[in-house]
Amino acid sequence: MAPALYTTKPRPGVAAVSRPAAGLVGITAEEAMAKGLMFAGAPDSVYRQIRAYRERVGPFEHLVLAGRSGFMTHAEATKGLRLFAKEVLPRLREL
Repeated sequence: MAPALYTTKPRPGVAAVSRPAAGLVGITAEEAMAKGLMFAGAPDSVYRQIRAYRERVGPFEHLVLAGRSGFMTHAEATKGLRLFAKEVLPRLREL
């Protein structure tokens, strides 16, 4: 069995691993949006959120999308991804 990636007890000669993601447990969608960890809403709102984040952190080339969370249906996720591709992505290319 492979050792756990994150452990509270460091193995001999191995530094303890920081667990910054542990602070995200229980975070609300609104809190995640305020921290720039999640962009959500109508296409214009998502575009504004991404622009504001870019202004705060500087230019970046990659944005990882998670188009479906546990409470969305497949149809809702597909609609959101299509809206992003049609109405947000072309505007981001201008940046």
